[in-house]
Amino acid sequence: MAPDATFIYTNRAWRETLGYSEKEVTAITLLDVLHPESMACCQDRFARLLQGESLRCIEFKFLTKGGETIFLRGDCGAIVKDGVTVSTRGIFKDITDEVHVEKALKVSEARYQALYENAPDIYATLNTSGEIVSINRNGATMLGYDADELVGESAMKLIHPEDQAKVAEYISRQFSCFDPDNALEYRKLRKDGSVFWVHQRIRQDPDEREPRLLVACRDVNERHQLEQKLAYQASHDGLTNLINRREFEKRLKRVLTQSTSSDDKHALCFLDLDQFKIINDSCGHLAGDDLLRQISALLQGQMRSRDTLARLGGDEFAVLIEHCSPEGAVQFAEKIRVAIENFVFYWRKEKFSLGVSIGISMLRGGETAIELLERADSACYAAKKEGRNCIFVSPMES
Repeated sequence: MAPDATFIYTNRAWRETLGYSEKEVTAITLLDVLHPESMACCQDRFARLLQGESLRCIEFKFLTKGGETIFLRGDCGAIVKDGVTVSTRGIFKDITDEVHVEKALKVSEARYQALYENAPDIYATLNTSGEIVSINRNGATMLGYDADELVGESAMKLIHPEDQAKVAEYISRQFSCFDPDNALEYRKLRKDGSVFWVHQRIRQDPDEREPRLLVACRDVNERHQLEQKLAYQASHDGLTNLINRREFEKRLKRVLTQSTSSDDKHALCFLDLDQFKIINDSCGHLAGDDLLRQISALLQGQMRSRDTLARLGGDEFAVLIEHCSPEGAVQFAEKIRVAIENFVFYWRKEKFSLGVSIGISMLRGGETAIELLERADSACYAAKKEGRNCIFVSPMES
């Protein structure tokens, strides 16, 4: 916003909320959309911004193009060049529903009570014992209950067991030292035992002599599922569902960092299929992909609970074997070699046998994950030079 209160830039969400088109915004100023009750306060805040101040969590009432009142909360700051404020900027959130719901919790008038009961989120009031004093009808329905079933019950019965300690500590802390900006995300538990994630914010109830918290929980389960899916995709190979090279290197780094005792040994096996290129070239990429999936499943069946199997790319795999002696690593690698040697791949009317070259490197102090992988790769290359379908152990340097 320019110093004369004209708009330099507004995003689509702001324009849609206020009901203006991008062209219409160029012809109005802040005073045209500000509610009269917020005029004096806004002018004071705007003057402070022009002096270079930054303001947090300020609230104003605005008027939409259609004359409706909305409430916005956000942070504002000044953009200063050469000691002069050239413009201001603000990021605001539409809190109209939140304001109305808070009013519904403070008064018993029917017009607000109806909004409270049918609000799309879970709204509840808790006392210092963590008991539910009230809950909106729609919120109780989301949890699989009638509202009357939950009043007087502990809020902990609606929280996933693994999150109960965290939430209990959070609620206790809010009663002793209230922090309105301290939000929390955790898992709610429905009556039927199903689970969903919520984002929780709280307010203090100003109308009660006994301290109470007004709790608002929004269903964010879809977002959490998307985040988990994206995190999985970032760390796993899309073809085989094994962890990918990036994730494998992270786990190698962890083990290298945590390995402090010379008696606690770990090994890295680097695997390269010997006949993969022949099958891939003669039968096509679909056959190659199917072969890699079958080999991945075969390898997974050979792993111990502490072993980490990854596809590094192409037909290269790696296994991190924790708490394993050099002799144990060789025995493990030989088990894998025999399993692949005995494996038969069928594609249409043809069948193929293949082998695997395996390089083994023992982890040692002061080595990076990249250096370890390169050493294991070199050992695998040496196994191929010795005739393929065999094991080569990288020499341990003193």
